[in-house]
Amino acid sequence: MNQLDKSLLDFSKKKIKLEIIREIKSGKEATVFLVSWNDSLYALKVYKDNSHTSFNRYAVYREGKFIKHNSHRRALEKKTAFGRRLLEASRTALEYQMLDNLFQSGANVPEVFSYTDNSILMQYVGDFDIAAPKIKNVVLSSVQNQELYEKVLKNMEIFRENGIVHGDLSEFNILFWEDEIYIIDFPQAIDMRTNPNAEDMYMRDVENVKKFFKKI
Repeated sequence: MNQLDKSLLDFSKKKIKLEIIREIKSGKEATVFLVSWNDSLYALKVYKDNSHTSFNRYAVYREGKFIKHNSHRRALEKKTAFGRRLLEASRTALEYQMLDNLFQSGANVPEVFSYTDNSILMQYVGDFDIAAPKIKNVVLSSVQNQELYEKVLKNMEIFRENGIVHGDLSEFNILFWEDEIYIIDFPQAIDMRTNPNAEDMYMRDVENVKKFFKKI
């Protein structure tokens, strides 16, 4: 069973019947689909089964995280099949919880509605014909550029207030739609209170954002 079919089956068990409309985008770690549920449009983010890549990328982000069960820790360290399933489920739950916390705190992130071990059902940004573009593909006026730059910095402060560093923030994961921004892609986000790499990663986010907006 592929990852999309697994996601649809798991959602159906939760009484959420999703209809796939089309693929929106595909990245290294996940594919996002436009779906319909109860006559409304949503985005379904489905993680790919690329466990080896995930293990390698996850190493720096998991530092400082508390893993309750010794068997779970050993499975992650040894990269067993069980460990890969744990990683898949934990990264999805982590991204869902962070997005929900940030949305409730007033951050410009998509609202989330439900999740499974390998996917998240969230707000779709765009209309039926076209998804919201990445901000790097949008022509901004000087006034818009300054306003949005300040808004991104404000969002980063909201992240900090929630103890979160995005960890990979750039023009590639900021969407723009109807004069508003939406910051996406949080599977690599970290807890500032426990991760020793937090400050370095925060400053990297700041520099990425500054570099993009200052060059326009």
